[in-house]
Amino acid sequence: MKQYLGLARAVGSFSARTLLPTALLIASPMLVMFVLFSLFNVEMSERSSQVSPLFTESGATSKSPIVRLLIHRILTDENAVEASVAIFWHYDDIPKELLAHEKCMTVRVGDRTSQFLAGSLSIDCTRPSTPKTVIQNGMAVESSRFKLNTYSSVWGFPFDNISFLPSVEATFDAGDQMPGWVSLPVVYDIEKLFAGRLFDVKRDRLNWEIFLVRPAVEQVFVLGSSLVFVLLTLMVTTKLCSRNVKLSGLQEIVAVAGFLVAIASFRDLLGVSHTNGRTALEILVFGFALGAPSVGIALSAWRSRKTEF
Repeated sequence: MKQYLGLARAVGSFSARTLLPTALLIASPMLVMFVLFSLFNVEMSERSSQVSPLFTESGATSKSPIVRLLIHRILTDENAVEASVAIFWHYDDIPKELLAHEKCMTVRVGDRTSQFLAGSLSIDCTRPSTPKTVIQNGMAVESSRFKLNTYSSVWGFPFDNISFLPSVEATFDAGDQMPGWVSLPVVYDIEKLFAGRLFDVKRDRLNWEIFLVRPAVEQVFVLGSSLVFVLLTLMVTTKLCSRNVKLSGLQEIVAVAGFLVAIASFRDLLGVSHTNGRTALEILVFGFALGAPSVGIALSAWRSRKTEF
């Protein structure tokens, strides 16, 4: 009986000592995966449509008009973004002195670096709705699309941020009932309508600088994949440079062709742009992947020729 009691106590103490470490060992990878997937999902959700506030004028309320700058896509070949401007304003919130004027509100969009007018939009306050109404008894008007100049950062892929400096101005006119311009508070914001980039907005009242940056998940993936590719290339090159490896002519051709295919496929996998020129990452990764094995193959071929003679 005492033997059974002693065995039970030993088993119980062993279970108590091993239960917590075992549970932690099982739970830790699951917790890490949960955190990583949560961060990835949050970032992926922000990669689609994203709205960011720009500036809210003093005295603005929920009844104030909203002027939204819409960014539709990046025109890489033209160093520009395709944009439009929209006005959201409920018809019941429009002041009475503006209701009798056709062009009661006008929004002008320009580029602060070149001081040119990129696009404009006016609304007719005499009508409770417009052809592009999306709000019942309200106004939701969008202008035609226009271009805004963009500027690339000095850092190359995948840190190639794109920036632009828009200027947006809203004015009001009551016509004959109230000559001159009427001052009303406006809410300004910006919306991105394409995937692949995130907003980073620097605000200074009406002077804004908009940055379109690549997600951190994409940057980590590019750098990690590049590091793995360089290490694999280094391993292959080291093996080719060893004295025991002697390649035949067919083997040399297959090795060179295989690396050329691998480089082209890896470049497309990373999504490196073909229009922005060469970057430091391309020169380091792809140049090394092409040059190092070539040296190893040449050295192996030279050793083979030397052995034959």
